[in-house]
Amino acid sequence: MLDDPAQSWVWTQDEVNNGAIEKATEDEVLGFFERLAALG
Repeated sequence: MLDDPAQSWVWTQDEVNNGAIEKATEDEVLGFFERLAALG
């Protein structure tokens, strides 16, 4: 997953460092997993 472009559809490292994960809404998290599931 090192070369996975997930950063373009989740959060940048700076956003993570600034609390994006803790501030994420349920819709944002579910949307991430829905996009991920659609790839498989």
